[in-house]
Amino acid sequence: MDSVQFVRDRSGLGMLEYSLILGLVAMVSIAVLLMLGGGSDSSLGRSANTFPQTPAAFATP
Repeated sequence: MDSVQFVRDRSGLGMLEYSLILGLVAMVSIAVLLMLGGGSDSSLGRSANTFPQTPAAFATP
């Protein structure tokens, strides 16, 4: 395969674009989770404490 044919060959570009988009989405998701990590932990704890406690008869052993 000569260099001109290699440059013109566009097979695999779609997969490359999808993988770049997937990588970008993954990085943004991780960044958002890291920024909101501490806040979501405390809010989940507060909401869990608002529910009534499970009676001993229904508690799992």
